[in-house]
Amino acid sequence: MQDYITAREAELTAHPAFERFDRDEALATILPFMSVATFWVMGFQDAVRLTAEIIEDPQLKVLAEQHRKEDAGHQVWFLQDLGTIDGAVPDVRTLFGRTHETTRDVTYALISEIYRAEEDIERIVLLLVMEAAFRAALPHALSYVQRMGVDAEFRFIGAEHLEIEANHAIIGDTIQETLEAIVLDEAARTRSIALVDRAFAQFLRLFEFFDAYLNKISETTAERYAEREQIIRTQATAG
Repeated sequence: MQDYITAREAELTAHPAFERFDRDEALATILPFMSVATFWVMGFQDAVRLTAEIIEDPQLKVLAEQHRKEDAGHQVWFLQDLGTIDGAVPDVRTLFGRTHETTRDVTYALISEIYRAEEDIERIVLLLVMEAAFRAALPHALSYVQRMGVDAEFRFIGAEHLEIEANHAIIGDTIQETLEAIVLDEAARTRSIALVDRAFAQFLRLFEFFDAYLNKISETTAERYAEREQIIRTQATAG
């Protein structure tokens, strides 16, 4: 199952939505995606909390609780980065407005999988998929801000976060042994594969939305982000 998730992660990593990061486009044309990612990043914290609370299997509950602890506070990093990029965070009217609709729909769909699962192991599979999605996206974002010379201004899309994701305890040696010792029956395996496919489909939808959003940013919005870019570069130089 983990091999299957890894294969799907590779597909996500190579998604065309990330090509703009590799073209070294201006910060003002790239970083606005962070705003429309807000609902998912904040919702992810509820996803890991609910998973840890709902799981009953003792071994898997320990794993889920550890995962929750390690991801606690990452939303604060995100809000700090968003403050750097936008100068503010979306208010409630914006967050629940039309622009953020796709992000909300994806978040709800992923959280629904926690309740849809018939066995706890399926909920762990969902955690693995969510981690895979972060691992697919973060290297592109980090590499980009490093090449732009502003990586020191960011934490959520910074090196520390990527290192944590790469060395997450959920794939550590002890927990890996626990996962590998689990034998899925055919029914559970079939359900888990279907869950992986549904979850990755949602992440593909999310990344495609980010790409489309950046493609249609208005001239006024672009000018505002160009001003923010100058502020970020000035701060990076001063730092």
